[in-house]
Amino acid sequence: MAGVEVKTFDKADEVNDNFNNAKIEAVKVGNQRVMKLTLQPGWKWSKDIKPTVGGDSCQATHLGVIVSGAVCAKHNDGTEMTYKAGDAYSIQPGHDGWVVGNEPAVVYEFHGMWGEWSLMPGFVIFNIEIKKPEEYKEYVEKVTPIAKKFGGEYIVRGGETKVIEGTWTYPRTIIIKFPSYEKALEWYDSEEYKPIKQIRLDNSVANGIIIKGA
Repeated sequence: MAGVEVKTFDKADEVNDNFNNAKIEAVKVGNQRVMKLTLQPGWKWSKDIKPTVGGDSCQATHLGVIVSGAVCAKHNDGTEMTYKAGDAYSIQPGHDGWVVGNEPAVVYEFHGMWGEWSLMPGFVIFNIEIKKPEEYKEYVEKVTPIAKKFGGEYIVRGGETKVIEGTWTYPRTIIIKFPSYEKALEWYDSEEYKPIKQIRLDNSVANGIIIKGA
């Protein structure tokens, strides 16, 4: 690594503006990921981020400096504080946050999981054997739109398989990708999926896991 290293956010290594009212830019410098977050007036974690990542509160740790605007953070322990331009801050997991006032908030974070936590997908993986193919067709027909409602996308649905190590119990593998681990859990436990899941259970045997991926 060079003795002096400089990165500019004008040419950020990562840019994500898929969230409502928020833009994330990140550079890696000195083996450290540094993030620039631009939050628009009206931004609130529970309104703009929660629908994507799930959960009751933000489970990331934040350590940073705010250079413009103001943000209020409210922790589950009852602590509530506003940090504004020129302040350094630390926020522990289990909180909500929102922009205060009509000016965009710009913050730089040196430790936190804004990008990693929010953007890390969740995967549902089933290793399955269909016992009653005709009855199972109803499950296939009904499950896809419910998975899509929670942001799910089928990336593996059967296909040729070769076991290269250990034991793979059943012949068919299903992998569904969700925007986050929390969204995958929310889909699996949802009232919408419950009756459809029963169709699968009645007509197949399977092993299943939900895993946070990259």
